[in-house]
Amino acid sequence: MATQGTIRQYYVILSAARANQYPTKRDLVGQLRDAGFASSPRTIERYMEQLRNEFKIDIEYDPTRKGYGIPTADRKQSQRTLSFFERLLLGDMLTNEATRQTDMLRYVSFDTDGSYTGLSVLKKLLLALRDQRLITFAHRTYQHSEGREYENFRPYFLKEYQNRWYLFGQAADDDFCRILGTDRMDEQSLTILDDTFDLPADAPTPAIFAHTIGVAEFYKTPEPVQLAFHVAQLPYLNSLPWHTSQEIIDETDTEFIVNLMLVPNYEFQQRVLAQGANVRVLQPDWLRGKIGSELKKAAEQYK
Repeated sequence: MATQGTIRQYYVILSAARANQYPTKRDLVGQLRDAGFASSPRTIERYMEQLRNEFKIDIEYDPTRKGYGIPTADRKQSQRTLSFFERLLLGDMLTNEATRQTDMLRYVSFDTDGSYTGLSVLKKLLLALRDQRLITFAHRTYQHSEGREYENFRPYFLKEYQNRWYLFGQAADDDFCRILGTDRMDEQSLTILDDTFDLPADAPTPAIFAHTIGVAEFYKTPEPVQLAFHVAQLPYLNSLPWHTSQEIIDETDTEFIVNLMLVPNYEFQQRVLAQGANVRVLQPDWLRGKIGSELKKAAEQYK
């Protein structure tokens, strides 16, 4: 793994390339210098090559704009990698402050929705993922407290959503893949077996969630969704898009219209409902009807 200093430099270069301002090598050298790193055009080339080899991200020169940018095909991967770097750097900063015995935590407020859960099993799972080893464990669901024993489970990858980690993989006796919350996995029963497995050529990757918010119904086909937001929500949607497919297609003095291409699953519906009167569903009709029905049922409880 790269050192924290290298990660900081990766972060500066990747952030600049993603900003659609097409910096030159000289611009990037200047940004690294501003961040406290001595650099040169050759250093920039080396880091771009490392980003390509280690993280599968191409930063390409655009002759028409005379600078470097991220190709459309790599933008999702570059955003995931940038988020990964941000977490590493934040953790490193807090760790450094703690070792210096400063009172940094007095000035930091963490999300109170809940702490990360399932962390206790992550180390074992990461080892199994790295070595492609079969695992055995007990898992319970919120619907069925008795749970299930999984044997010879093939772990494919981990996914995070709202302070929860989920394991995506397949049991030997299942014809389909499952996504299981690690917070409901029994740590004592989790065993890494000696047996390994070969990753199929068509094995699912995190890209399977490209059209999904959250983890529910990831297997469904995405469909076009159109939402009308109150104009006051525009800055929020621009600064924190709901989905990578988000596209603003129209705007008036009172509202703006957004197109998305995704699976309108439970998590997406909850996000729409949370906006209340600030958004309405235009398409598809079935989703418009469902959201309208849920809002009516909610209003009935206040009569």
